[in-house]
Amino acid sequence: MFKTKSTTKLMFLTKESNLYAEILNPRYNLFPDWWRGLNKQDIPTMKTCPGFVDLLKTTITVPLWKDYHIRYSDKIENISVPGVTDKQQMEEWIHFHPSEQYGNHFNNYLHLKLKNPWMTICNDNTRFLMTDATWHRDQFESYSVLTGELEFRYQSSCHVNIFIPKSKTTQVLKLEAGDPICYLKPLTDRTVEIEAKKVSTEEWFSYIQMPFTFQNQYRKILKLIKQRS
Repeated sequence: MFKTKSTTKLMFLTKESNLYAEILNPRYNLFPDWWRGLNKQDIPTMKTCPGFVDLLKTTITVPLWKDYHIRYSDKIENISVPGVTDKQQMEEWIHFHPSEQYGNHFNNYLHLKLKNPWMTICNDNTRFLMTDATWHRDQFESYSVLTGELEFRYQSSCHVNIFIPKSKTTQVLKLEAGDPICYLKPLTDRTVEIEAKKVSTEEWFSYIQMPFTFQNQYRKILKLIKQRS
């Protein structure tokens, strides 16, 4: 007898606007406009390409949640985000990793973390591969989304890290809300159900893991869990 596989449930919780639960929410089957506009032809097209169609059927596409207008040259000069008026508010939407954290290796690029409005919760330890939303982009020179593997049972962050190529002159990168920014590919053959919903501030904070150690909290949590099993 074959065992019935359990269902993985992934929740995107927000305490912000209902927009993030109903319109700008992560979802399956978000195909790009150019693909929807393809007509049937006598020759094969991407309309029936299994590698492409199956990818977007089984991959969670994450739309960008706010406009980001980033002015930069060989450094980040200014960032504008709608509704953000001071530094403290801006820290809720962006973050930087100093280049020392990656050995100054990528010294031709500027790092920026785009912080999203969701707390991501999963009922099991399914892992997800975050990649650039390649098939939803028209050009690839202005920025790159950095690939990473995540799980959401013991941590809830699903922020998006990008590299922007440094420039000798001032440039403006405009990222628009609603445009897909990344894909989350479940690394499992189980069914993964997703839900996005607005929750109260009280419920939101109930999911936050308070610090209990000075560094590497996530790794320490995993170590403690392994010791208990």
